[in-house]
Amino acid sequence: MRTDTDIFDIGRFGWPPDIQLRSDLSATEWLNNPRLWSAGHERFIGKLIPRGYARYVRLNHPAARDPVPPGERLTWDQHEQRLLPVSWATVARWSGQSLDKALRFQDLLPQETILQKPPFDAEPYWHLSPVVLQKLIPVLRRLTTTPDHILMGFCDTTGEWHAPQCGWAEVHDDRTRPDIDERQRLRRLFCQEIARLPRWAPPGWAASGRTYWLATGPIEAVYDVARGIYSVTPFIWWPEDRTWCVFREIDFDFSLVGTTDEGYERITRLPGVEAYGW
Repeated sequence: MRTDTDIFDIGRFGWPPDIQLRSDLSATEWLNNPRLWSAGHERFIGKLIPRGYARYVRLNHPAARDPVPPGERLTWDQHEQRLLPVSWATVARWSGQSLDKALRFQDLLPQETILQKPPFDAEPYWHLSPVVLQKLIPVLRRLTTTPDHILMGFCDTTGEWHAPQCGWAEVHDDRTRPDIDERQRLRRLFCQEIARLPRWAPPGWAASGRTYWLATGPIEAVYDVARGIYSVTPFIWWPEDRTWCVFREIDFDFSLVGTTDEGYERITRLPGVEAYGW
């Protein structure tokens, strides 16, 4: 994994230069097959993530504990780097709730007041954190023959890509930089380019009304856009050979991975990652 680049220097304005916007949607045509979206009795497979994979893995997004003493002032990036991941299992032991029955993180929280301090300070992100991606991406790279050609679907109906903000970079950027005006100008142009892209949505997602725009790049760029000032991951991403597929949803604090039997074994054995069969 590439971790040597300062998060403010990922690209000229915070966006990884390896992630290219894509107007050609032909790479998404396989998702239009209605047989991939026949959910049957499955809760999410065939509804949120396409059918057709040998195995499916659920990845819980970790909560976080802040070790910084109260009152210590940190920049956004310093704070993010010092957060410690907290597993759902740890929270379940504290609350006495059932981990097996928990669909969302909120299901683990106690219904009555507990005197013991919670083991976390922040609830999970709704996307995979850089801590998890740093461990997951090397495994996904080994499972595909096309790791430098990853298709990424970003959702823009949540409002985060609308001008002038165009993602969280405007909020997180270092405004003391001498090139901040130029970075903001480039971000505005970037947002205008996103606005001109065609939108798409697989049949299984039609009911949500959300649309997506497409980008492509090497698998490590997913880590860069997550750890950088845009602080985001695609809603769905897969390699060109389609050997696996990763999906997240804005309303859930976990991700799903469709993969092979080998991928299932490798992902569920990752240390420090809360992953299990779905």
